[in-house]
Amino acid sequence: MLTPSEQRVVDVLMRDLRESVFMPAAQIAAAAGVHESTVIRLARKLGYAGYAELREAIREDVKALEGGTARLVKLHESRGYDLNALVQAEATALLKLPDHLSQKDLDDAARQLLDARRIYIYGNHYAAPLVTFLDRRLRMLGLLVHPIPPTAERDLGEHLISVGDGDVLFAFALRRVPPNLNRMLAHVGNVGAGSIVLTDVHGLPFAPAPDRLLIAPRGVDDDFRTQVVPHLVCYALQLALYHLAPERCEAALENLENLHRAIAAPSASRERR
Repeated sequence: MLTPSEQRVVDVLMRDLRESVFMPAAQIAAAAGVHESTVIRLARKLGYAGYAELREAIREDVKALEGGTARLVKLHESRGYDLNALVQAEATALLKLPDHLSQKDLDDAARQLLDARRIYIYGNHYAAPLVTFLDRRLRMLGLLVHPIPPTAERDLGEHLISVGDGDVLFAFALRRVPPNLNRMLAHVGNVGAGSIVLTDVHGLPFAPAPDRLLIAPRGVDDDFRTQVVPHLVCYALQLALYHLAPERCEAALENLENLHRAIAAPSASRERR
């Protein structure tokens, strides 16, 4: 929970990220009408060593946002808005997917998830839709899932404190290795948990290596790549789970349907009145 003074600091930082990343703590404090120590205290509360580290993290976020915008502009200037070209590019990437990711890879990952006590799902801001999507796919089949929100990168300890033997970390690493992922892989390995990473790039520097690495390239176009391929992999993983444990998954789906009816029934009755 932020204090009113800390909230004013956040408001100043977010007002114009491109400007705030170059402002010293004293200037941020003056603009927010607080003491400089409040700025430093806020940075530490957010999990940073100090304001300098917080400012560097903001700079990295700004670079990522500007990079994405630049890629979209370049794409538009080079070939304009062309639905057919986009469909063809996605179709090509999907058709080549089995060359990189086998059914055995998916089945092995599915078995690890089925045997897991709890499944922790992680991804950076870019992969946030995938974290949410896979979370729901797995919960529907009765698996115990703990999604780690992308806004919690500086609060990872709170989300990983309960990880232990028998658990599995499932992480998305699109384009690059998320800054905290290697340390997370080391931690889960140290406490006896397993790890699965889904990436779209061959040869990323994972250290230590995850137990299972699922590689699903999203095409050769470096300017613009959608998340169609990783979403399809999540669907394929769900189907593999169902295929390997049909009775367990069917029971979970039936239980889910019964819960839907039981919870929705009172509301439906009131509406009919």
